[in-house]
Amino acid sequence: MMAAVNDLHRLDPKTLTAAQKSALKLAKAARLIRCRNGWRGVGTRLVSLKTAGELQARGLVRPVIDGRTRLDVTGAGNTVLAVMQERAGR
Repeated sequence: MMAAVNDLHRLDPKTLTAAQKSALKLAKAARLIRCRNGWRGVGTRLVSLKTAGELQARGLVRPVIDGRTRLDVTGAGNTVLAVMQERAGR
């Protein structure tokens, strides 16, 4: 029971900061690769290591190594993005 409550709290977009929400949207929209001091896509802003680490700790993103290390959105991250989009449409 308690694990289910923690999972729901972890997946609620209300618990994310504005920077985390923005970084999650950016990770979905662009191919973020590891660079000095964080993660960056071509023509995008820098996502700090701290923010990416917080998202990874929540299970919303994961680093994938395929030539260059990039940041991928997980299934839980896609769920959070869908909830954010649905709430924005209200």
